Amino acid sequence: MRVEHKPTPGYHFTVDMTDQAIKWVSAQQALTPDKPFYMYFATGATHAPHHVPKEWIEKYKGQFNCGWDRLREETFAGFAEQTDHEVGRLVAQLEAIGELDNSIFFYIVGDNGASAEGGPEGTYNEMMALNGIVGKADQMMGHIDD
Repeated sequence: MRVEHKPTPGYHFTVDMTDQAIKWVSAQQALTPDKPFYMYFATGATHAPHHVPKEWIEKYKGQFNCGWDRLREETFAGFAEQTDHEVGRLVAQLEAIGELDNSIFFYIVGDNGASAEGGPEGTYNEMMALNGIVGKADQMMGHIDD
């Protein structure tokens, strides 16, 4: 399914994707209630670029001041939680249309590991590393809200 969408302020692909999946599964159930269906619902989380809506970022403000070494052992934070929320919306719809107990549901969230594009100090733009530019922390701070 191809969905044409001009991003608007506050638009996020994971939310849009979940909305489309809920519409599709609801239509499928309404049109062919006795037929099985298959849905492959693969979000972008928690893969770079790590863009999550601001309200999901704000929930974690200050919680990661312990430093990278400890942080990487503890969490995936806002992007993972937002993904859990969106998958929960889809599960709730399966339940609402009476299909949850008749479904096999595999929920696998992950990635192939940490992204090294930005080097040890990170980057605000993955394309920098792809062009051989190693970012420095002082360059990043002006882009923290981006």
